[in-house]
Amino acid sequence: MQINQKGKPISQTDSDKQSQLMDERLAFLKLVNMAERDIVSGRVMNLDEVMKTLIKE
Repeated sequence: MQINQKGKPISQTDSDKQSQLMDERLAFLKLVNMAERDIVSGRVMNLDEVMKTLIKE
């Protein structure tokens, strides 16, 4: 992607595909971080608890 000012190129950024991949990587890392915090704080469930919760809904 190219950034223009008054019709002249002033900067070159990553391609759209590279930008999308970077966004996806950052989102994944945020989810991993959230999961790690849940584990450390004890907010976890075993498989039986998950299944019971899903069956109730």
